[in-house]
Amino acid sequence: MKRNRNTPMKEKEMIRLLRAEYKRARDIKEALEEQDVSFQMVETENNRIFVNVSEEQLEKALAIIHMLMEDMGANGIQIEGNLKKYRKILVPVDFTPYSENACYVAIGLAKRLNAEIELLHAYIFPELTSLPFDDTYSFHGTMSEYMEEAMDNAKERLKKLAKQLRQFVAEKKYSGVSINYSLLRGLPADAISYMEESYQPDVIVVGTRSLEKRREEDSSVLKIIRGAGVPVLVVPESSGMEKLEEMRRIAFATDFDESDFGAIRKLSGLIAPFGLKVYCVHIGKQPVNEKEKNDMKELQQYFSDAYPELEVECLIVENEEVIAGLDEVILSYSIDVIAVTTHKRNIITQILYPSLTKKLFFHTNIPMLVFHS
Repeated sequence: MKRNRNTPMKEKEMIRLLRAEYKRARDIKEALEEQDVSFQMVETENNRIFVNVSEEQLEKALAIIHMLMEDMGANGIQIEGNLKKYRKILVPVDFTPYSENACYVAIGLAKRLNAEIELLHAYIFPELTSLPFDDTYSFHGTMSEYMEEAMDNAKERLKKLAKQLRQFVAEKKYSGVSINYSLLRGLPADAISYMEESYQPDVIVVGTRSLEKRREEDSSVLKIIRGAGVPVLVVPESSGMEKLEEMRRIAFATDFDESDFGAIRKLSGLIAPFGLKVYCVHIGKQPVNEKEKNDMKELQQYFSDAYPELEVECLIVENEEVIAGLDEVILSYSIDVIAVTTHKRNIITQILYPSLTKKLFFHTNIPMLVFHS
């Protein structure tokens, strides 16, 4: 935790940034402190907070608060002035049926979130060293032509997909949903990392095969999940746009880590337009100890105080196996999507102790929303 930046300053040096309900003060304070923004909080008689910042830090503070509102929803925060901003959804595509299916799910998400969509395709060239010497020599003679042709082919397929999706949006009369595309040379994970930094999406939507077709070799989606710094929605090909419209219940798996609070803020911002009921679930070994019970009570209270608009039910399920416990919840409560938080770990730890995210990826056939600690 960084040191408190709630720095006393003269009133004439400060500009009113926002007014907020008291229950939002903790989130605002943490967000500004994290980016070393000096600020001033003034409590009013009606249990509201005024937040002031210096003029030189106003632009930075506005960007931070807007991102916070995108993550957790705007309820309880009123910014001075009009700062409405478009949301962004990044969709990696490789022209497989399941990646195209993810595009339609992204359209459904964009319609609810008032967001734009950026399609991304990364293309690579075959390994030249795998060719016999004579073939390699002749191949180098037309290298530039081959590279240009490969790029043109990829671009044409991407343009065709974008046109197809735009026609769908027009036919459905989804106002405000725009679709653009980017073409990059290189590995998908590297291209996504570059786009995440330059495009700054709010969420990445990636398609995958249905569970019965998924294989251990299908590591590209897991690489995207591990490398991403924003939430990733993993969509099996069996879950199309129509199922997105029918979603009613989401399970948020918690192990009472401090990073859960950040994940909950992002979760609230993403699901608020859908009116989903949230099941906050902890899988504990039998018998459940008092600490687990107290931690769940604290989390329940946090939901009630910070997100009263959400319908939340907190559950502790006794099971020796986490996956089996989550299966029990999915079946018992007809869960439509499961949300988990993944943690950065070294390669040895990943091999010896596979993450919950990886286990779920090869186990469940419902969409999975992954947050990062």
